Amino acid sequence: MVITWKANGEPKLGPCPEKWLPLIPVKDNNFELLQKCISHINVTLLKSKVTKLDDAINACSHIFGNGSTTATIFRPDDKKELKNFLTFAASEELEGMLDIFIEGKAPYDHSGNDLRQLGETITNAMSNAPDKSCAWNLLKGEIQFKNCDSFTTLWCQYKAKPVMTNYGCNGWFKADHGSHVNCYFVHRYRTTARNARNICRKKKAQLVTINNIGEWSYVTRLADTLAPNTIDRSLLLGYTRCSTDPPEWRTMEGDISAENIPFPDATTSSDAECCLQLDIDNKINYEQIKLQEKLVEGAQLQATICNKKVNYFICKKEAGS
Repeated sequence: MVITWKANGEPKLGPCPEKWLPLIPVKDNNFELLQKCISHINVTLLKSKVTKLDDAINACSHIFGNGSTTATIFRPDDKKELKNFLTFAASEELEGMLDIFIEGKAPYDHSGNDLRQLGETITNAMSNAPDKSCAWNLLKGEIQFKNCDSFTTLWCQYKAKPVMTNYGCNGWFKADHGSHVNCYFVHRYRTTARNARNICRKKKAQLVTINNIGEWSYVTRLADTLAPNTIDRSLLLGYTRCSTDPPEWRTMEGDISAENIPFPDATTSSDAECCLQLDIDNKINYEQIKLQEKLVEGAQLQATICNKKVNYFICKKEAGS
């Protein structure tokens, strides 16, 4: 589900990037303690095969896109974080590769940090390790070392942005998308795409557009959470193919539409002046989203006449703007 939490009494949405999980003490739910977001990844979804630690590091570093280096393989920074992680992984019944290997008589990470300060959980596992190439968390809250090419899943980490203090959304919903933080405001009344665009402009924002699959998933969950009983579950988006030659989807500000989003074929849409709407299904398959096995769950895009009214829309802007 969408995580709703509070800072200074104000409800927020987030704070980790979509499909990432907050690494905080289990059963505490104190997001002010958040340092990292973690994600349990099927190796084959990022790379055809992982045979060494460098492959896993490279796979995690590209999880936000080919140009991103904001994520890496998970490495606990201290005993407390390691304990929180192992407790969380055991409660979720998830196992995967970690950034710990043995060289000589000491555990290290890929940056060369000596990890003996992580304590007996690591050193005890070292003494019984037949292969010291890669670390793996066990469901019973322990660490094991074995050959890297035996892994099918791994853990990635992302250093959480200080969204509670350094990014202002002034009461809007807040989402960290990895490279930036966006603010979203949901309007729930009937209007057309053109009027919705103008309302967003008055707020120095834009009618929501979707730039990647993570944001698609976030917007879908946001809408499903805040308007669960809407009769017409159609959400206007800030795209149009009005006055384009050849026909192609563009934002209402004239920008080219995002790549890797399953837009309808603009050349076969029947109306020359049409907009995009997101039709949301109540039955979102959260497990499929969590496993990242499908790009789209619970929603589909379709073309609609721009003056068709829908029951709600979302304005979007970058945090701090």
